[in-house]
Amino acid sequence: MDERLVHGRVINDWIAEIKPSLLVIADDALVNDEFMSKIYRALLPIWLKVEILSCSEAAKFIKSSGSEKDRIFVLAKTPQAFAILVKSGIKIPEITLADKAYLKNKLEVSADNKRAVNWLISAGVMLYATNSPSDSKEPIQSYRLERINGSWL
Repeated sequence: MDERLVHGRVINDWIAEIKPSLLVIADDALVNDEFMSKIYRALLPIWLKVEILSCSEAAKFIKSSGSEKDRIFVLAKTPQAFAILVKSGIKIPEITLADKAYLKNKLEVSADNKRAVNWLISAGVMLYATNSPSDSKEPIQSYRLERINGSWL
């Protein structure tokens, strides 16, 4: 997961490390942004098959087209996208959040992202924060949410 989606570190580090046969970008806004979709596609290696889909379309696509031989790299901006995939029946054992903002002592994580992280952890998904594949992975713990004015924050 990376809020910037496709950028130098994803291209040079993550794709080189994972060696996927397919990149699925799950993003409800990007699927309707033809200009940015073209830019992202142009930045990626020509040998890599890329699908830019809404989160629900990505779940259907992965279910119908994935095989044991495929190395599918799923990229999304938020943990909510991964929660949608898991709730749709996609088995995701581990998610790397390529931003250490999700570590326990960070305050800028939104309540929606905290709730999604907590849900994913409760669903048995291991979440780690790291900036690159060569860095050590730091496990993400559940967030303690507080109830303020009737809402969990």
